[in-house]
Amino acid sequence: MTNTAIATRAPAAASRGVGVFGFVSRFMEMREVARQRKALARLTPEQLRDIGLDGDLARSEADRPFWDAPQGWR
Repeated sequence: MTNTAIATRAPAAASRGVGVFGFVSRFMEMREVARQRKALARLTPEQLRDIGLDGDLARSEADRPFWDAPQGWR
């Protein structure tokens, strides 16, 4: 009976850790998206041309909110 009780509690404890880790991980990703978008907004027209972007596309991407990251972003 003791083994069953331990096995029952282990997944709950593990899921709490994953939840916290997941939250922290997502928070860090959103900070990185915000940092990259700010950097994109600071590029000059010449720098944007060098990386194959125009000002309108860069501006529309930089203006997106930090939580609006593409699903496959990383």
